[in-house]
Amino acid sequence: DGTTNMNITGVSSTPNMADVLSMMIEVTPNLSSVGLLYSPEDPDSLYQNHILEKYLDQAGIPWKEYSFYSSSMSTAAARELAQYACLECSVLYIPAESSLKDKQDTIRNVALELNTPVVGGDEYIGDRTLVSMYNDPFDQGYNAAKTAYDLLVKGKKPQSMPIINCSS
Repeated sequence: DGTTNMNITGVSSTPNMADVLSMMIEVTPNLSSVGLLYSPEDPDSLYQNHILEKYLDQAGIPWKEYSFYSSSMSTAAARELAQYACLECSVLYIPAESSLKDKQDTIRNVALELNTPVVGGDEYIGDRTLVSMYNDPFDQGYNAAKTAYDLLVKGKKPQSMPIINCSS
């Protein structure tokens, strides 16, 4: 039911990973393997990749993770890792709200050079990818306001309220 049974509630901005995989399959005719790019310093990226990995396994699509250390990795090292990922995988995925924003232009340029599509999970990344799926900011704000109203005006308890996943 989406409740945590703890003193936690809110609105999730994570895109629906089943929809992300469906979109990835639709826009990548020669999909044979997926490169999951992430920063180990970013727990939300790890979480999103973990969910997507389960869907990829169910679909029988091989995947491999590529760890970009966003705060310490040089542009040359990022370029080399992006080249390696593009040569091994038929499409790359960058999670929503990823901390790889400072490496995104390097990743995009390498992917363009090697004709490897990149799928993103938010608006910033979407400006630098083939296609992106992210939640509508208005929908997120509206649901956050509804949650605040239920807490502050109606007196609902967080443990009885679900965490709302906005539709993709």
